[in-house]
Amino acid sequence: MKVTVYLGANMGDNPSFKEATIALGRWIAKNGLILVYGGSKMGLMGVLGDTVLEYGD
Repeated sequence: MKVTVYLGANMGDNPSFKEATIALGRWIAKNGLILVYGGSKMGLMGVLGDTVLEYGD
């Protein structure tokens, strides 16, 4: 299954945004899902992509 996520190219003002993004990335990776996203390496979008790559197979 593929999951599409749209996030900001910045980190936002609330540190919990990053924590939630990492949790989502771990969940996507743990469940063997494919992430489809805007491809930015910046901000929350980059955090999500990096997390899925780090925790995926």
